[in-house]
Amino acid sequence: MMTFNTVSRTNAALAAAAAAMTTASRESGGGGSGKSGVVFLRCRSRASRVARSRTRSRGERSVVRAVDDDDDDDDDDAPRRGDDENEGLLLAAGLGGVFASCVTGYSLYTLKNTGCGLPAGPGGIVGAIEGISYLGVAGLLGASAYAKKTTGSGLPAGPYALLGLAEGVAFVLALAGVYVGIAQIIDYGYIPNAVPVEGGKCA
Repeated sequence: MMTFNTVSRTNAALAAAAAAMTTASRESGGGGSGKSGVVFLRCRSRASRVARSRTRSRGERSVVRAVDDDDDDDDDDAPRRGDDENEGLLLAAGLGGVFASCVTGYSLYTLKNTGCGLPAGPGGIVGAIEGISYLGVAGLLGASAYAKKTTGSGLPAGPYALLGLAEGVAFVLALAGVYVGIAQIIDYGYIPNAVPVEGGKCA
């Protein structure tokens, strides 16, 4: 629209100039009419070239702006993808930490009341889950201590604050484990093996 208006104004100015030259040539006897027409055509041709050049320049600038906008959108998408991946990892760690804390807590409760941990279960699957849960809680404690040392704060809360919850419960379980271990020695006089063995008290 801006280009059309520019060309229209240019043509109007040229037409006015041509009319003025025609009037002047008539007053002077018509001798300069041919030259006036040539000048008018040259001016109009030059104005058309300028208008086309401006149109091309505007089109090129529009293409450059569109390419720049696409690049900016790509740059903005990269951090978002990274944030989504981090949130997925934190969510998985939080869910795993909460599950491990629940199993470990129930194991300590069973140990305190029976003198033995959870039964091995079919094919030893329950015992395996119990052992992995203890390792998971220990891993949470180690990761929290490392984060505290390097960043000055513990683990991030993560989505739905699950990782922060698992971290807090892990510290509570660590204290509970110390208490249950002392009570186990006082009440039963032994600490059961981490892996049940044949002939052991918790086989």
